[in-house]
Amino acid sequence: MLFNATTCPCGYNQSGSSDEALSIELSYWESLRAYWRIYWPTQALGLALLFALGMFLPVGPHEILQIVVMIPFAGVSLYLFFPRVLSRRYRGFSLVVVDSTNGAEAQRLTARWRLNVSYFLWWRQFLAGAFASVLAGPLNMLLGIMGLQLERWVADLGGVLVIGPILLKMLIGNEFGEFRIEARRGSEQTADTAAPGQLTRRLLGSAIVLLVLVGAYLYMKPKSTKDGSLDGVEAPLNGQGSDTSALLFDIAAAADPTLPGIELYDCTYNARGKTAKFRLQFRQGPHVTSPIAMSLAEGKFLAVPGSENSILLEDLSKALEAKRLPSQSARISELAFDAVVLGEDQSRRSSGGFYNNPRGGWRTIKIFLPKGGDEGEVFLNMNPALGKAELSIKDPDYGDYLLEHLAGVL
Repeated sequence: MLFNATTCPCGYNQSGSSDEALSIELSYWESLRAYWRIYWPTQALGLALLFALGMFLPVGPHEILQIVVMIPFAGVSLYLFFPRVLSRRYRGFSLVVVDSTNGAEAQRLTARWRLNVSYFLWWRQFLAGAFASVLAGPLNMLLGIMGLQLERWVADLGGVLVIGPILLKMLIGNEFGEFRIEARRGSEQTADTAAPGQLTRRLLGSAIVLLVLVGAYLYMKPKSTKDGSLDGVEAPLNGQGSDTSALLFDIAAAADPTLPGIELYDCTYNARGKTAKFRLQFRQGPHVTSPIAMSLAEGKFLAVPGSENSILLEDLSKALEAKRLPSQSARISELAFDAVVLGEDQSRRSSGGFYNNPRGGWRTIKIFLPKGGDEGEVFLNMNPALGKAELSIKDPDYGDYLLEHLAGVL
């Protein structure tokens, strides 16, 4: 009956039916029209809430915080806006509250009845959304392969076009003990037309929602600035990141005709009057999808004569949480490693972390030392367009090993 016409065995649309209102089952399109009265003000209020959180949290609301806030917010919104579903008749039908004790039409929902209806819709909406997210996973992966990051749009369209109308159809006729909500159609209602100015108000409301969506997107979108900020992360001028668990340094692409297919970067770290120099050689290999999507890779750290690495080692020790500085490290010409590329075209926020959406210029890599083993692991994140890269901690237990071996080449 989801997409069927609004007919029922009670005699609706048969010749000779009376003029009194008849209880009917809503079609999909009628359910969608009813649900829209809840959906658009909820979305507008939700975007206003996210905007307010962004004002109080300069780094932007984290995804976990959004989930924690939005779950109870959905229930509050249903309580606030559900009466809109019953506020006025639709073209061709109406939704009414019926008192189950006497079968008479109630004038309004009491506060307790509104709470019952809100809870009925809220927990079903929450479970349906979680289930839909699992089902949408393959579609989002396919769109990601095509370069389209539409996870949010898929979720929103699924909510308004599928989950909402189904929940409205489940609600109609459900007995809540003291009351129920019915869809009714009578001959005097089928001729009901929109009041003067009603269409204008609807178009104006839709335009406001669209403007709020566009404004929220532009506000939350990371921006590039003249001082080196890109993809939502500020590039400090002295080459040191505010995050003590990572060591940020400068990179510049170099060329070596004897190494076709291999990326080569000149790397420098300037801090407290000392300049450390080294080179990074990197080759990305084949892409694999099992058990997770990644690319195999390998590379080398190459020593550069004259590198002043004392300050670099001090700061790297803090970033890797090493327990001691190496006393004396013999210089070596190169340090080879294996690696996996965990993500490409990632964006990064100043609060930390890398994200697929929006797209950015970061590539996230995990390095294994020594080559052919895994006695030490560290993250290497690079953004050639920004001219920045960083070594970031994987596990404090690797700190001493990594520092001892990197000291000979950095």
